[in-house]
Amino acid sequence: MSREKVNVIKADANVFVQENTFGTVLLSHILEHLMQPSQALENAYLSAAGGGGRIIIVSPCLTGFVAGFNDLIGHKQFINEEYVDYYLIKKFGCKKLSVYTFPFVEVAFLGKYRELRLIYQKIKR
Repeated sequence: MSREKVNVIKADANVFVQENTFGTVLLSHILEHLMQPSQALENAYLSAAGGGGRIIIVSPCLTGFVAGFNDLIGHKQFINEEYVDYYLIKKFGCKKLSVYTFPFVEVAFLGKYRELRLIYQKIKR
C-alpha cells in the first residue's frame, strides 16, 4: 500500500485562490453557510490543478434545511446538485465523476439526516 503525503490548507473559500495548484479541493459543509457560494465554487475551480484536479462538495440534503434550525447553525441557503452543476459543468466545463447521498444517520434534533456528496474533475482546456 502506497502512502502519499497530504498537505491541508484551511482558508476562506470566498477569497482563497491558488490557480492550478491542488489535486483535490474539498468544500465540506461550506457552501450552505455562504452568502455567495458561487464565488467559492469559482475559487475551487481555479485552484484545482488543470487537467485532472478534483473538486469535492459535501452539503446537507433537504432534511437539514426543513428542520428549521438554519439560523441556529448558520445555513444561508440550500445547495443542491443542479446548483453545483450549473457552475462546475455548464460555466466552467468540469466533468461530474460521482454523485450520491450518504445513508441516513439519526441526528437528535434533525431526525433522519442525509448529505449530498459530489465529485467533479477539472478538464484541461
